[in-house]
Amino acid sequence: MGELPDSEKSEFAIVTKPTRKRKPVKRKSVPLVTPETVEILPAWTDDGDDETDLGKDMNSCPAALDIKTRLEKRKKNRWSRLEVDVETIYSVLKTDEKLLDSSAVAMRRLCDANRERLSSGQLRAVEFNPRYQIFMTASSDTTLAFFKFEGSESSLMRDIVFQRFPIISAKFTTSGDRAILTGNKHYFKVYDLATGVETRPAALIGTTKDEVLRQCLISPKDHLAAFAGREGCVYLVDLRSFEKVGTTHSSGLVESLCFSKQGDLLNTFSSDGSVFIFDIRQTPRPVHRWADYSCSGAGCIAVSEDSKYIACSSHSGYVNLYTWWSVMDGSKAPKPLKSIGNLTTAVDQLLFHPNNKMLCMASSLEKAAVRLFDLESQRVYANFPACMGRLEEPTSIGVSPNGGFLSVGQANGHAALFRFESNPKY
Repeated sequence: MGELPDSEKSEFAIVTKPTRKRKPVKRKSVPLVTPETVEILPAWTDDGDDETDLGKDMNSCPAALDIKTRLEKRKKNRWSRLEVDVETIYSVLKTDEKLLDSSAVAMRRLCDANRERLSSGQLRAVEFNPRYQIFMTASSDTTLAFFKFEGSESSLMRDIVFQRFPIISAKFTTSGDRAILTGNKHYFKVYDLATGVETRPAALIGTTKDEVLRQCLISPKDHLAAFAGREGCVYLVDLRSFEKVGTTHSSGLVESLCFSKQGDLLNTFSSDGSVFIFDIRQTPRPVHRWADYSCSGAGCIAVSEDSKYIACSSHSGYVNLYTWWSVMDGSKAPKPLKSIGNLTTAVDQLLFHPNNKMLCMASSLEKAAVRLFDLESQRVYANFPACMGRLEEPTSIGVSPNGGFLSVGQANGHAALFRFESNPKY
């Protein structure tokens, strides 16, 4: 085998003795000195340095400019204060049950009482039968409807159309077997529930064809009814013979009237704000006259069933509440026990609850303008009707005989129905 050329001898060599590997030498690392790693001690210390410590991290945001931290701290403090306030309010309300009872009334809204027969006109009357569980609606579209009342459910029994007789008012008799209706006529009509017969009695003696019997009211004595006519006249009619048995006269147009509990006295409210009290046990005669306090146009008058309270409303929206004894003590200008100003339009409907603890008042000139006034605390319930759903203009109100249900007739033809939870009896 020949020798390699000199050019290839530098690249290849025959190793006859291997060389040992050298162990790496471990060197100690020297820390890198930077301005951040050097702690500079102060030349001296003051006592106030501990109180005004700005922090060691010079790159962090100063506390005065740390907006995020400040907002979180403020939010935390606000919630802690709110929890304390809620606990305080709850403890106050828990210990004072009267405060809760006087500000809210326990009642529930049900389906409309006339949902099976809605009216196309205003509901001029919503009435509960005093003896039978029958509910009645009378509308300005000349329709009269009767429903079998079963609390949350009311089924249509019968509906009647009175041709050319737009109904103004409708009332059940005390016996509950008939309904008396008035329209824009000088006569009235009677409907018998048992036979379904409609009767038109002869026009009352002394009335004219251009006269309108605007309002009808049934006395607690079943055989007597009062009709408001023209020029302050009120006609008393015997419902057994349908004949006029007496007439009362007042100053100005009679806007409203009501009977006492026994039916011996008749109260008329004239347009000039005067209230006349008539004894109708025999020949009607006036026994007292007094003026409603600061009356700006007469609205409505009502007397509680126990004859303890009497209420008068006006066009200004105020309702004056009097005690019966303060009115009958001979004063011609008695001061009201309470002036209720929760409505701002003319109040044309007043109705005392049968338990003599509540007054319902309404105005047909504004939507949801109906209020319940508690006679004991002398406050208006805050949750009615605000928390009871939507209401249109209330045109009539009615309460069941035992006070368990309240109905509000509206301008859209619906009869809203409410149930008092404290006494759900018909």
